[in-house]
Amino acid sequence: MNVKDDDNTINIPFWKCFFYPFKEISKNSHNFLTLTGLFAFITTILSFFTGNSSGCKFGEESQIFCTSSISLFIAFALILLLGISLYSYRILMITQHKAPLKEIIKKYYHPQDTKTITTIILNLLVWGIIAYSAYSLDARTPTPNFYAELIYFIFFSGIIILCFAYLVNNVIMLRYILGKKWLVLNQTFWPIFDNLVKFMLWPVLYSLFFGWLAKASFSYLLTLDPNSNIIFFIFSDFTLYFITYSIFAFWILHLVYIEKTIFKED
Repeated sequence: MNVKDDDNTINIPFWKCFFYPFKEISKNSHNFLTLTGLFAFITTILSFFTGNSSGCKFGEESQIFCTSSISLFIAFALILLLGISLYSYRILMITQHKAPLKEIIKKYYHPQDTKTITTIILNLLVWGIIAYSAYSLDARTPTPNFYAELIYFIFFSGIIILCFAYLVNNVIMLRYILGKKWLVLNQTFWPIFDNLVKFMLWPVLYSLFFGWLAKASFSYLLTLDPNSNIIFFIFSDFTLYFITYSIFAFWILHLVYIEKTIFKED
């Protein structure tokens, strides 16, 4: 799967890696659509019950339950986080372990679910640190002291670089979820460094694809009459969460290909 050059550097095939999620999902299309649809439907129902439906953004509070309660918003955010965590490992079960869908749905909890939740929370914290560091660099009032400014800039820039280095190395967290030896930065650093431009381009291409998919989906929905009935808002929420879960499925399978390429001996 991997291509080694004469100097033993690992060359991750750009297009094979990009299209790997499409390939895996097409091979397991029925299970993928069923599982993603199930999670999107449950999330849609819970969004209505907690007053966090997309219909509230249309100003249709009279037709559906909407709330400005921070507690309900946080509750729904935690439900969505849990849903994404449970969904992520089950996508791996379908595509990598070829587990039957009935078995996956029957078993509510797997030991790897805790690892998945931990990984997603850690990633959210890292993105929060990046956002705070960038804000600190932009919002602060400069001082006349050149050395103080230089130290401040180096400190927060270093934090941002380290955070992005972790995010690029997310393949180690996939190994953590899969129960493999994961503290292997010595094995992932050079392959990722040698393919760094590709690691920067892949998220851009996936963003363009899902951006196009979201635009096409919601453009069609908006041709319908949003004031007709509650069905419009159900379909709108379902589409939103179906795409959201699909993004995580694609990214996880993308990491699977990278992990298989770098750790071919596993």
